[in-house]
Amino acid sequence: MTDLLTRDRSGDALKIPPHSLLSEQSVLGGLLVSPGSWHEVAGILHSDDFYRKDHRLIYAAMAAKMLAGDPVDMVTLAEELDRVGKLDDAGGHDYLAALCENVPSAANVAYYAKIIRDKATARRLIDAGYDAAGMAFNPEGHSIDEIIAIHQQKIDSLSERWTKRSSTWMDLVSEGLATLEEAENICKAGGHQGMQFGLPRFDDAIVGIYGPRLVFVCGRPSLGKTALVQQMAMHNAAKGMKCGICSLEMSQGELALRSFANRFSIDFGQLVRGDEDARKEVDRQLEAHQMAHYNIFVDTDTFSLDGIVAQISKWKRDHDIDFAVVDHIGLVEAQGFNTRNDQLGGVSRTLKKLCKSLDMPIIAVCQLSRALEKESRRPRMSDLRDSGNLEQDADGIFAVHSADEDDRKKKDVELGILKWRLGHKGWKQGFVFNGQYQRFEDPVNINY
Repeated sequence: MTDLLTRDRSGDALKIPPHSLLSEQSVLGGLLVSPGSWHEVAGILHSDDFYRKDHRLIYAAMAAKMLAGDPVDMVTLAEELDRVGKLDDAGGHDYLAALCENVPSAANVAYYAKIIRDKATARRLIDAGYDAAGMAFNPEGHSIDEIIAIHQQKIDSLSERWTKRSSTWMDLVSEGLATLEEAENICKAGGHQGMQFGLPRFDDAIVGIYGPRLVFVCGRPSLGKTALVQQMAMHNAAKGMKCGICSLEMSQGELALRSFANRFSIDFGQLVRGDEDARKEVDRQLEAHQMAHYNIFVDTDTFSLDGIVAQISKWKRDHDIDFAVVDHIGLVEAQGFNTRNDQLGGVSRTLKKLCKSLDMPIIAVCQLSRALEKESRRPRMSDLRDSGNLEQDADGIFAVHSADEDDRKKKDVELGILKWRLGHKGWKQGFVFNGQYQRFEDPVNINY
């Protein structure tokens, strides 16, 4: 595509190709003001959809930073453009500043992006039309049927660029029968689909987590939510599954110590204190245990929503992970929201879309409201702290609850299924959170 004027059909007058300068500036300015909007437009636009060359350069630089999980603002964008030698071609610092200052509303970037896409498609349609006219005037050995076929293919590619193949109802039925057969085979083998928590009575209730499911694991502080999802990750990794963990609360070192305590039954307190005997036991266990080779990928440095999405997407692309964990969403940084409620709603919507685009589960840890402590009762969905759209977006909400108020090493806990699109709701009792080993245990049917 070029920025040149095009001739109308008569060849006499010059016409400006379809474009919307204001929409292009609004999208770029909106993304600079609110980088969290990136995933609203990433599936709509490519850099070559922009009419102006400087806009194409700016959007391409934004995409490079976003996909790398780096923050995007005026400074980092200018640095990226300067790094590739395109800062002056993109208008320099002054133009980037003007984009930020003149954006009408960052809330409408998806709408503006569709305008840009439609204008780009119109330009490609015009180009295809001129090409077809040129070949019709000068066939150069092509038959008319060949010319029609060539340009029909070009026209078809314009729609395929933005639309995936639709499915017939028979396709749906066939896919359903295949899924049913797979589930039946797994059931006959005594297992579950997808991933489990490694707590048999709870796993029997949820029958595994698979497909594009967004699941929240919630509870009050100090009830072992992180321990539960980390134990779940290791349980599934031991079966050969691959997992990515975005941990916003703990360092790699602390996560490692918790995993040693959980898998090797070594006192967590001794590990934290650097006990010599505990260290020797870790060394001995690692030599005989396969844990060091688990396919678990960990990021403890990324806090932005865009960065988390980029990291999980990269794990899926590079390692084909089976599921991801985000711990916890209350610490995720997302810009462009007026209230805490709106922010968490934006985080949950983005993670829900990510589940669908990657076709895999995401397990997200979240807090429950402090008001719950005063009422001495089991949690409800409405107790999700600053819930936003969490209840609506979630395919499953699992809760950890304990009536024990003291900070004992072992606590009797209940695991609740507050919401589950694939099964029944309810509470499962008789579990234990063993703080000494950072482990959830099912004394009725031990399998951890």
